[in-house]
Amino acid sequence: MEKTTIKSREELIYALCEAAEIEHGLTCVYLFAAFSMKNMLDEGIDEIQQDKIRNWKSVITRVARQEMEHLGLVCNMLNAIGGPLHFNRPNFPQSKDYYQTAVDMALSKFSLNTMASFMAFEKPDITPFDNYGLNLGQIVPTPIVIHNGHTVQELYEAILNGFIYLDGKIELFIGDKAAQVNDDDITVGFGNKEFGITMVKVTNLDTAKAAIKEIIEQGEGVILKGDAVDDDNKELTKLYEDFDVQMNTLNVPVIAENNWPDAVVQVITISKKIKVLLERSLPYIRQYPKNQAVINQALSVIIPSVGELEKIGQEKYSPDKAEKANELRAAINNAALNDAEGAILYEIVVEKECHYLKFWDLYQGLKNELSKNPHFEPSRNVADNPMLRRHEDTMNSKNVNIVEYEYTRNVLELFNAGYETMVDILIIFFANDGITADERTLFMNTAFFPFMTMFIRPVGEILTMLPIAPDKEKPMNALRAGGSFEYYINTALMPRTKKEWVYLGERLQELAVLSKALQVPAEDLRKYLPESGYRFLQEQMKFLYTNVNRIWENFSLGMNLKK
Repeated sequence: MEKTTIKSREELIYALCEAAEIEHGLTCVYLFAAFSMKNMLDEGIDEIQQDKIRNWKSVITRVARQEMEHLGLVCNMLNAIGGPLHFNRPNFPQSKDYYQTAVDMALSKFSLNTMASFMAFEKPDITPFDNYGLNLGQIVPTPIVIHNGHTVQELYEAILNGFIYLDGKIELFIGDKAAQVNDDDITVGFGNKEFGITMVKVTNLDTAKAAIKEIIEQGEGVILKGDAVDDDNKELTKLYEDFDVQMNTLNVPVIAENNWPDAVVQVITISKKIKVLLERSLPYIRQYPKNQAVINQALSVIIPSVGELEKIGQEKYSPDKAEKANELRAAINNAALNDAEGAILYEIVVEKECHYLKFWDLYQGLKNELSKNPHFEPSRNVADNPMLRRHEDTMNSKNVNIVEYEYTRNVLELFNAGYETMVDILIIFFANDGITADERTLFMNTAFFPFMTMFIRPVGEILTMLPIAPDKEKPMNALRAGGSFEYYINTALMPRTKKEWVYLGERLQELAVLSKALQVPAEDLRKYLPESGYRFLQEQMKFLYTNVNRIWENFSLGMNLKK
């Protein structure tokens, strides 16, 4: 049985562009959650909680940096086979149907639900390779069909098999080797290893495999040997595969009046199979025996929930009964999926520092803190998907919150304009076409540092302090905004010539002018923030203007632009 139907350069480029969009999107989604987290004691947290939040935030930001690395590796792969750089992506939020993933790609604050969605994106696939379907015989490729709810790893497995199939059949690696980006081209701080960044030059099949191996092992934690997943724990792996099958069917039955109680019986039958598989997995949890307690805790939710379902299923249908049945199924699903599954995968997955297990650890840490203090809130009251306006690709999206408070709108405009400018600089850097070595270094020094650390991060965090709309009754409880990473133009269409240097200089100057105008926060904001928070905002906005002005001046000087 063949492993993939990616059999042309165009199909491989298409798949890599999808991977680029996902990596880019996940970077933004992860950063949004990190920026939403509290950092001041007068925000209702104590010093111990403050320290935990800082640690959780550092984990998420490190993962986000590695997603940026993965985007860079995809750029190298695209370059290697003659494809265009792909930094475009749809605006947020997007339905899970857009990429056929298990969950929507949306901006939300740090919470248990958010960590669960992150785990769904990074979930390891330890089963044999799926078959990937494309409509063959077309010049224009159709979307890759894996299955609904696929993980990022499965997409990369399709890409890997595409490289393997095409190598030797066509002259695959036709890109400019000089344009490839490696560790030496990106120097942040004292070195990339400090930030967990490893860039691989892609010039042949072996280096393409190495780049994909790096992405999969960092994200999902499974180890690739050649083009197969290494399996050193066959007994537990088989139990997990059966568990995964049952989990994929748990939410399929639709509980309604016309199929009552048959649908409830289906849910009970599947839940009992999940219970048995979890019980059978317990003896295999040997490396991390403390995780047996996690599985037992999940069983302590599943077993009584199944008992309640059995009672409900014997009663006459009513809307309340159906709602209760769905609540019990959700409890079973959450306990099995977000708790027990991670405990099993901790035993199976080889790379323990992978993104999935990091997010599972964060989920468990936050859950433990909430069990001690149900009122603990690690994040600000940040709205989902704050936006300046709707875009063509979000007209029908649900749960979009348009920012209305004037000062917040101006800061968000600054954020989005800066984000677009930074992306444009990154495109030029990764293309490495028609620019000198000194210019490329200047682009690197502008985009990576200080832009990412001295602009994107502070403005993204500031926005989570600002109200999304006026609230006269309870301003301190008002919903807050956040960095929306909105795209207004297709930056890929910008010219890569000296003309764009002028354009970029003008954009940086505009950012400096706007940040200067925002140095003094609106006096009305005192109603929305504690006094210490308002003073912090004043200090940050002044510091921000200094940073943006310095970025503009350094770029203009380096590019010899008239000021």
